[in-house]
Amino acid sequence: MAGGGVFVDGGVAVDLTEADAPSGPGEVDRVRARTARSRADRAEEGGAYAGPRRFGWSGASTDPRRMGNTHRNDEEWPHLLGMIKARAAGGSWRGIAADLNRKGVRTAREGRWSEQGVKGLVPHRAWWGGRILDGVLVRDPATGEPVIGRWDHADETRDGVGYGTWIGIMNEVRAGRARRGLALEDAAAPAAIAVAPRVYLFSGVLRCGRLNDLGQICRSRLCGNRATGRNAKYGDHYRCADPNCRGVGRRTAPVDEFLEGLVIGHLEEHVTGGAPDTAAWRGEGKPAELCAARNRVVARQR
Repeated sequence: MAGGGVFVDGGVAVDLTEADAPSGPGEVDRVRARTARSRADRAEEGGAYAGPRRFGWSGASTDPRRMGNTHRNDEEWPHLLGMIKARAAGGSWRGIAADLNRKGVRTAREGRWSEQGVKGLVPHRAWWGGRILDGVLVRDPATGEPVIGRWDHADETRDGVGYGTWIGIMNEVRAGRARRGLALEDAAAPAAIAVAPRVYLFSGVLRCGRLNDLGQICRSRLCGNRATGRNAKYGDHYRCADPNCRGVGRRTAPVDEFLEGLVIGHLEEHVTGGAPDTAAWRGEGKPAELCAARNRVVARQR
């Protein structure tokens, strides 16, 4: 403890004389507990989702005073409904993303749509008014029906999609995280698919050079894919993951062999036979200094 009220806790100097100084770990735990209770209360009461703006809804604004993710965005809402209806009709995530990109529709962050972006939006409960708490849907204790949130959401009569549509979509969703909230539903979660682990050496490194549907050089990452079905005899392959391209696919075995040969050839030419550069360890003299300091302390105590 120092005279000015400064102490060190966990290697961090804290000045207790400042107004915004923390009060200790106990206060942090209390703030976390209050935050968790507030989140649970909002879910049980049907309060709006917090966080960044979600596609289909307007963001927060002070003029006019408006909470984020509460009022629908009239320009984006028809596209959101179109995504939901397309998936309910059997459309693929990749096909939905490609269609949005062809139409020039941008995400909430002004980016292009990807398969994962659509897959994260359509299974979300917000579009029909649902909330998740502790991994299950928030329901009315008296009726057992889902609690409908107090924000703009799709209506079965007006928009043609609703809670029942979501259940139908989720029956085909295999991701466990997306299926949260279905624990109490009659529909059982589909069995997990056993996939043998494999490391694709150049997945995410290789780039696609094909002209995509938008007339641009794709330049998207090629991702490793496991061979299944009728194509299993050809082996695993690298494939372009962009929804508006899908025009490049190469078998991993010959690609890996070729690229490994290039790397080894380069190393043999530039590295083999060379002497490694050695540098002195910067802590070489530190043990001697510490021993000398210890000897001085011991000498003073005698």
